[in-house]
Amino acid sequence: MTTATSTCVDGGADAATKAFATLQARLALAGFTLERTDRGVLIVSRGLRHRELGSLAEAEQFAKQVGAS
Repeated sequence: MTTATSTCVDGGADAATKAFATLQARLALAGFTLERTDRGVLIVSRGLRHRELGSLAEAEQFAKQVGAS
């Protein structure tokens, strides 16, 4: 049996990617989508409504406000 391993040099980037993906999944369970633009802006949306968020911390706060914990 073989195991795939990651050879990422920058563990911080890996942790940030995981934090984003986890938050994205939490929001998805609550009916929202979370995307990151090329400029690094986070956009959360549901239906035809969207909100720009400047950081992952702001997105975490939004998730708490809508009960996506």
